[in-house]
Amino acid sequence: MPEKLKQRINFFTPGFYLLKNESYHRGLGAFAVSKSGLKIFDDSPRIYKYQIDHPEELDVFDRKHMSTFNPGTALHTYILERDNYEKEIYIIEDKVSISATLKNTVRMMGKTPIRMATHEMILAMDKLLHSGEHETAREALEDPNKCIEYSGFWKDDETGIWLKTRPDLLLDVPFIWDIKTHGKGNTQEKWENEIVNYGYHMQAAMALDGCTAITGIEHKFFGHIVFEIDQPPYDIAVYILDQDIIEFGRLKYKDILYRLAGCLEKDKWPGRHPDEPIRVNAPSWAIKQPKYYE
Repeated sequence: MPEKLKQRINFFTPGFYLLKNESYHRGLGAFAVSKSGLKIFDDSPRIYKYQIDHPEELDVFDRKHMSTFNPGTALHTYILERDNYEKEIYIIEDKVSISATLKNTVRMMGKTPIRMATHEMILAMDKLLHSGEHETAREALEDPNKCIEYSGFWKDDETGIWLKTRPDLLLDVPFIWDIKTHGKGNTQEKWENEIVNYGYHMQAAMALDGCTAITGIEHKFFGHIVFEIDQPPYDIAVYILDQDIIEFGRLKYKDILYRLAGCLEKDKWPGRHPDEPIRVNAPSWAIKQPKYYE
């Protein structure tokens, strides 16, 4: 194990720490595995190992951020950390082009860029939150005893692998809330599909297990506060994850964790494709095509 990695592990004992997002992902907290890491490993251990060995620097103007202009980050900051909004968010007028000079200016300021339209959406969403029609979400988000984005680290007893979680909202009661953004047309069925597709069930199980391991108090309940931000009129949905889907997420992340432990022990990192030849056939849609003969 590299000496730098040993030093990072020795720096931490199981617990919650106040870390910046960058430090949690790529700095001091990089030694531990998150839900995102396990999801990448599940797709391809080889890609996971490559990304660990070649970490990318965060760029607020990369393709991922530019495609949506960071509505989730900005909404999260405004709703939960209002005092930090002006310090951390840079608003760009909708008609202003994104020049190299502007990019460098924002990077040097260490801020997250958003368009004015996104800022206006956030103000409208905050007004909706305080309209009296979404009191469950408002009361959770404005709980005076809430802990915002505490970085939790603990060691898995069975594999010895260090894990990490960064819940959006921890309350005095053993309940965890996570804030999500979504387009319009969200339904319970669609959200259930997204929970599995994006690994939110694994995220929930890991957060609950981590909080239980760190605090010694059993955490069983996990919910999503979903802001539908696509276009007005906006909406807010509150979902509580059933214990069955949390257990499904727990079995999934534990299975990936065991496989990761095996790769670490053998230092073998297979890709997506097995060594054995794969027999291929014509796709069903092609076979069903009508045949024309001269």
